[in-house]
Amino acid sequence: MPTKRRFAYPEPGERFGHLTVVRPEDYRDADGHGRRGCLCRCDCGKEVRFELSLLRNGRALSCGCRRLEGATASHHRGVKGAMSNNRSGYKGVCYEPRSGGWLAQITANGAKRVQRFHGADGAEKAARWYDRMAIGMRGGSACLNFPEDYPDHPNRKPARRIP
Repeated sequence: MPTKRRFAYPEPGERFGHLTVVRPEDYRDADGHGRRGCLCRCDCGKEVRFELSLLRNGRALSCGCRRLEGATASHHRGVKGAMSNNRSGYKGVCYEPRSGGWLAQITANGAKRVQRFHGADGAEKAARWYDRMAIGMRGGSACLNFPEDYPDHPNRKPARRIP
């Protein structure tokens, strides 16, 4: 029984995620190195060339259209809040183990503001400081930790809190 070669080209019509192989082809990259690849057609209709190793190990699953759809969907959800690994549960606030306190930081238009808070209620103080700075730096587009403290602010959605 013949064994399948490790670097054998995929057959036309073979699928890798949202990509369908049109034809295998060798090509030269920008540095002039020879590459083994395939011309693939994405489900969206765009034809793209991928290196064979990217297809085989699952790093190329679409032409990039799926990644853009996901980014657009998350952008349109509107609320950007605390990251899932954030121990404070507040946007812009993290624990700083070296100082043993809470650190609040915000960056907007190239300006960065940082403030440290200590004590049992340090995380909440830092979150309230973040809200004041966010309104000052970002205006009506600021996403706040405590929107109930600012009834006239146009963005009434609270930042997502991590339980």
